[in-house]
Amino acid sequence: MKKTKANKKPAKNSIHSVKLHDEHIAVIIKALEVYYRLRSGQINMALDTAYSNPLPWYFFQAIETLIRSHTHPELTASASYGFNGEKMGDAKIAYEINKTLQEFLSVKNNDGFYGSGANFHGPLKASEIPFPEIEGFIKYKDYPLPDPQTNKKAYELLITKKYEELWDLVDSLNLDLPKGEKKELLPVEIGVIIRVWKPYKKDENGW
Repeated sequence: MKKTKANKKPAKNSIHSVKLHDEHIAVIIKALEVYYRLRSGQINMALDTAYSNPLPWYFFQAIETLIRSHTHPELTASASYGFNGEKMGDAKIAYEINKTLQEFLSVKNNDGFYGSGANFHGPLKASEIPFPEIEGFIKYKDYPLPDPQTNKKAYELLITKKYEELWDLVDSLNLDLPKGEKKELLPVEIGVIIRVWKPYKKDENGW
């Protein structure tokens, strides 16, 4: 039978765009964490995540003992599977989605800056599926050099590949830049900008 658009199978590994409000993302983050913790055997932590007013810990412990006796009988009382464990199944994908969304929302709510908490770390590779991508999620901040003369000199050093002299020039300016994962110098129409990847917001102690 000749295939038509109605009975044609969807393409594998297709990518879709979905528009979500921050409130949607927060709920998805929580739901995904509950799921991958249930699959890992961390029943108590899953229940704690799901309920804002949790029951006493011994209730959760009793529930965890009962459930694990059926779902994870091979694990000892204190053991659980890691996020990339073979028996995690598609919960490995749930973990990756959770950490991707968690990183995005944490940075967005922190004025585009990163922090030291686990919420900012992003996912480690667990599944064979590529990480989800968030359109428009920028993980850096750009900072211009202070004046036209400095910009002109920096641009000349950059295009002539005199990188050591260029960094010496930038360092001599003593710019008040945030710390980050790395810094790079990039050419722009007005000269050179400093791009700080995963910048950290200063705290009350200076960093």
